[in-house]
Amino acid sequence: MFGSDSASTETDKRRLALCKPSSAAGARSLVLRRENLHKWTGDGIAVTVGTAVMAEDLVGYILVFLTLLRKGALTLEPSFDVPVINITVVVGKTAILPCSVEFLGDHKVVWTDEFSTLLTFDNKRIIDDDRIGIDRPYTRDWNLIIHDVKVKDRGRYICQINTQPIKTKPVDLNVLDDLAPLPSTLYKV
Repeated sequence: MFGSDSASTETDKRRLALCKPSSAAGARSLVLRRENLHKWTGDGIAVTVGTAVMAEDLVGYILVFLTLLRKGALTLEPSFDVPVINITVVVGKTAILPCSVEFLGDHKVVWTDEFSTLLTFDNKRIIDDDRIGIDRPYTRDWNLIIHDVKVKDRGRYICQINTQPIKTKPVDLNVLDDLAPLPSTLYKV
């Protein structure tokens, strides 16, 4: 709840001018005010729990929002921006399992296999298998890359973000043995 009660001091009501108006025509200043934040108790008493800076107009709100966002005081929750898909690859080829994250901030991305074995952490390969790594064609991409795919690589891989609770995106890897015939469901009739 925002607002002031009769016990508020003049300091709480003061106006903070971020920009001084100039003499140019149409110039305006951004005026902010500091207000008490109240928590209302069950018996109707307002308890001050902090203060907030409030803008007086829409432009002011936008400038405050952008400033807070830039300084890290306001962060957006990370999220996966590519839908879950499955990947099919032929033995011996390279598989790229997609994981694209928006608004990662200070969070980290890890890849695990279906047995919860840690494969990568951030940009680094953790597992001893040098066929596995991270492919970063764009800043938000954390694709798991597996070179020289083997039949044993078949299974579920999970891209994770260390949010609270942890966000996960599973990707199933199907591996086709180039010597085995294709399943009849893949033939076009």
